[in-house]
Amino acid sequence: NQTQNTCTGSLFDPGGLANNYQDNITSTITIAPIGASTVTLNFSAFDLELNYDYVYIYNGNSVNSPLIGQYTGTTLPNGGTITSLYGAVTLKFFSDTYLNNPGFVMTWTCNLPTTPPNTDFYATALSTCDGQINFIDLSTNGPATWQWDFGDGMSSNLQSPTHTYAQNGIYSVQLIASNQQGSDTLIKPNYITVSRPTSPTVTNLAICYADSVLLSASAFGNVIGYSDEFSASPLWFGNTFSTFLSVTDTFWVENNEPQPLEYVGPLTNAIGTSANHNNGAVQYLSFTVQQPLSIISAWVSATGAGDRTITLWDASGNQLDTRFINIPAGASRIALNFNVTPGVGYRIGGSQMNLVRNNGGVVYPYTEAGLLQITGSSAGASFYYYFYDWEIQKDACVSPRVPIIAAMDSVSASFIASTSGMLYTTLANSSFNATNYTWDFGDGSSSSNLASPSYQYSVPGTYNVMLIAANANCSDTAYFESFADDAGLDDVAGGFFQLSVSPNPFNSYCLLELETKVSTENVELEIMDLFGRILHRKTIAYLSAGKQTVELPLAHLSMGQYLLNVKMQNLNINQLIKIQKF
Repeated sequence: NQTQNTCTGSLFDPGGLANNYQDNITSTITIAPIGASTVTLNFSAFDLELNYDYVYIYNGNSVNSPLIGQYTGTTLPNGGTITSLYGAVTLKFFSDTYLNNPGFVMTWTCNLPTTPPNTDFYATALSTCDGQINFIDLSTNGPATWQWDFGDGMSSNLQSPTHTYAQNGIYSVQLIASNQQGSDTLIKPNYITVSRPTSPTVTNLAICYADSVLLSASAFGNVIGYSDEFSASPLWFGNTFSTFLSVTDTFWVENNEPQPLEYVGPLTNAIGTSANHNNGAVQYLSFTVQQPLSIISAWVSATGAGDRTITLWDASGNQLDTRFINIPAGASRIALNFNVTPGVGYRIGGSQMNLVRNNGGVVYPYTEAGLLQITGSSAGASFYYYFYDWEIQKDACVSPRVPIIAAMDSVSASFIASTSGMLYTTLANSSFNATNYTWDFGDGSSSSNLASPSYQYSVPGTYNVMLIAANANCSDTAYFESFADDAGLDDVAGGFFQLSVSPNPFNSYCLLELETKVSTENVELEIMDLFGRILHRKTIAYLSAGKQTVELPLAHLSMGQYLLNVKMQNLNINQLIKIQKF
């Protein structure tokens, strides 16, 4: 499995020069001499079990490169001399169970380029609805460096890159291939068409406090939501999603449009002579995939009911997936659900299958254009093994993701009221994050939309003043019990009073600055949640006239909004406070 970089060398089958190869072997080697333009293989001996053991030779540096040929028995083309088109060649040896033969002996030589490369390439698909395209370099005459321009402002210096287009459109692609002799440029105009579905239509929202929110989006196909733009794990499926939020957060959604079911391969074994096949040798169909897809199901005919193990391999014989299925006697359609990405040389099959296969009437390839091609079988072009009328489905078309923003907003309504003689009340607005205000002075006849109004009552009494402070998303309400009479300031019950809280929001404690014109006994401080439940209470036995600062420790409370209620004599003052864990 080691890549050989020398210009000359010898290679033997896994049994070596003197022995037969072993059973059940899959072995791969790449010969890629540095700077070579071509590699020539010369087989001096070749003897494999006919139609059961194979050597596969690929034009390039992997088994995903174009296949030069698959060879079995004792016959090779051109007397055993095979030359690659490129500066690398990959060989894969495969043997099954039971029989083995002497194998092969081979030497290789390389040719170094004397002229610049001849640039060529192709894309595994010319159109895409998810933006992803695989590009394959086919440049000859020993290129050593590659410079791709995908037409969307992006580039790559890989030999055969994969690129994802972010925007819909038709793109020209350019490749410059270079070696020590020079460079060559190939441009394929209007080569790739990208038609990604339209992204979902979303509704951003704002919430005013920690609560459950309902995110919503709509699309022509299926909406799939994610926690971030590049997450591979969906968070939800569907047009709506309910979640709890306490801070601003962003979610991402995409439009996922399922593709139609399509079919490839003979409908049944009625294409020619057929018989039941059941032995220990692994037999399979080979196929190539042009776009990501799923093999949903296939038609089979079983001689008897029983369990079968169906395996999917890559071109190197590595097991990718397997299904253990109980198949009834007779004809039936079995579920496979194999997911495959673009590539060549895939295999599907198994041993002891006890299923019908064809040994006549077979005409390869069986093709569903642009998606999948069944190219052959493990026993050659005259055999077709087990799986008919493949039901396939291209992977869903996926739109670019768009964000849904759930913003945490808040408004804190508060004000300071001062009452003087002649029934006159002045209201100083101290609300946070508000843009409009609605006042109710409590006498049933007057209101105001000013930020800080003044009001003169016509009749002495006790009035419940209410402020609704709001912005585009949220609102909050504060109350104050105003005592209005025609006495002087010093005779007003409770006197002149002011309250300020700092900082607000805060982490674990805040400072209350209380100012009053008269001394007061038994001032009560209460912290309530927004449902009116008292969570904390503190009593100040004596508050002297003037200013006094009180520390209010609230580290035991969770992050959120709370109501501070100050009770002194006939005054009842409310202030919204916010705890925020930094």
